[in-house]
Amino acid sequence: SGRRQKLGIRTVKVRPRSMRRSIRASGHIAWDESRMHDVTARVDGWVEALRTRRTGDVVRRGETLLRFYSPDLLATQRELLAATPSSRLANVARERLRLWGMGPGAIKEMLRQGTPQRRVAIASPQAGVVLEKHVHQGAHVRTGALVFRIVDPSSVWVLVDVFERDVAHVTVGQSTKVEVPGVLERPIESKVAYVYPSVQVTAQSARV
Repeated sequence: SGRRQKLGIRTVKVRPRSMRRSIRASGHIAWDESRMHDVTARVDGWVEALRTRRTGDVVRRGETLLRFYSPDLLATQRELLAATPSSRLANVARERLRLWGMGPGAIKEMLRQGTPQRRVAIASPQAGVVLEKHVHQGAHVRTGALVFRIVDPSSVWVLVDVFERDVAHVTVGQSTKVEVPGVLERPIESKVAYVYPSVQVTAQSARV
């Protein structure tokens, strides 16, 4: 017994037990990249009526973000009005308006009225929150410029940094518990959705 005590040997009864490994790691809540949508200018022009004025504004799908004046849009509308319906020229003008961001409903209403619209409405492609706003009233924007970035906040990511030594034990589909102190009363049951393929050298961790 003395030798066992010096060696630190202890004995227990053999019994079946699950071999589970628990990993605890810190992380942060982030926007779901797959739910982000950029609104860009498809043609040069000027912002004449800015409806969404602040970052953080909540918008609905199809809601007008701004009204836009573009000489090219105006000239193409006149081409469509002057062309014979269903002609090649009319089809080309209609397609150009559509590619420049003028919706089918707006084109149909313009044809019904018989007059070109000086200001064309740019609508939100999805419901969500304005994450970034890069224009102001009266601003001139060029083709390809980012105007708004909108994100749907109904689903978010939790990005966790797992130490390199533990990464091999993390796989897609594993159950997790997410704790947010001071915000959530109890942990949220979740699952691992994605394990990033590279390790951050300086932190010696991988993102999950």
